Amino acid sequence: MVDIAVSLAKVADVDRSLGNEGMAINGFQEAIKCLESLKLDANEVALEKRRLSVLEFLHGQLAERENLLAPPTA
Repeated sequence: MVDIAVSLAKVADVDRSLGNEGMAINGFQEAIKCLESLKLDANEVALEKRRLSVLEFLHGQLAERENLLAPPTA
């Protein structure tokens, strides 16, 4: 599931590069949902660390995209 989320993020990054900010946001959100729904066993420490790292990256990317689309404040 982590690999699927990473792939979704890569597609979202391509969308962003092509100027499709709305599609990029959707892709990042979908990747986040995948990772947040992932249930791991307590002994899967390395995978949990990777999941959290990717989640942190995705939340950062999503925040950047949303800030770009937000109307300017006065």
